[in-house]
Amino acid sequence: MKRRKSSFNIAALRLPVQLAAAAALLYLGTLGLKLVTVFGMALAVPTFSCHYIDNRFVNCALYELQFRLPQVLDPATWRSALAALGALALMFALSVGILGRAWCGWVCPLGLLQDLLTRVRVLLRLPAVDLPEHWRAGLRTARYALVAATVLLLLSIGAPHFFMARYRLD
Repeated sequence: MKRRKSSFNIAALRLPVQLAAAAALLYLGTLGLKLVTVFGMALAVPTFSCHYIDNRFVNCALYELQFRLPQVLDPATWRSALAALGALALMFALSVGILGRAWCGWVCPLGLLQDLLTRVRVLLRLPAVDLPEHWRAGLRTARYALVAATVLLLLSIGAPHFFMARYRLD
């Protein structure tokens, strides 16, 4: 039996899915959907969502990490803090580990921004930059260094509170 070639192009769905995901992550809270909670904890996904906006749909993973780390040292809150950090690690593993690059390419608003910038570049007929291989190898390493620096910066901002959590300063 001869296999029929499909004319469906999944790439055509990418922009509408990205727009819908960005709208959902950014505006569902404003439309009345409350903050998603799992076991009484705010759901944090690896997508930046400002914690200080009251009408948010999900929580920012970096805020949760910075907020929960000092609580680990507090005898009254260490269990709930470890549970929250475990839930954060599980959500990260599920969304990035299972979905892989699909999360960043199809759901995260930063992927949408990158695709829109590429469309603008193509419309302006600007050529794509083709870097030499040794530059690309260096940039592959640099992206992980940038992620590590971001996490270290996050931890250093929370460090004074982290080490002073047991002491009352009033």
